[in-house]
Amino acid sequence: MSKQNHQAIGMQGALIVKQNTFSGPIPAPEILSKYEQIHPGFAERIVVMAENEQEKRLAMQKQEQDRLDLLANNESKLIDVNARNTRISLYLAFTLLFLLFLLIAFCAYQHFTSASVILSGSVLAIVSMIALSQIKTNKNRGQQ
Repeated sequence: MSKQNHQAIGMQGALIVKQNTFSGPIPAPEILSKYEQIHPGFAERIVVMAENEQEKRLAMQKQEQDRLDLLANNESKLIDVNARNTRISLYLAFTLLFLLFLLIAFCAYQHFTSASVILSGSVLAIVSMIALSQIKTNKNRGQQ
């Protein structure tokens, strides 16, 4: 071959690239038909498999959503219980303080000075505990 023939042959060749892409559980129709040609029923099995997978995925998502709903419901109930317990604690503390004030007044009326002083210290301790408890509760709410 002459030099001219080599150049002519080199210039005549061309490269064509074809690329097909698809995504999802079911192959492209051309590929699916080839599966069916290999063995009748393969295409149907692939479609059924994809449908079953989708059903399982939806069931898992529903189960996860149900779990999150239950968790939110339980958290709401817990907040309600905590609020109720706080209210009860405050009512009991107020009742105790009222009774202590009555006892202090009675002791002062009967001239039991030392008992009045001791009971007054108890009142201060209870008020301090209530105040510190409320401060701690407010800090916890702020952190959440």
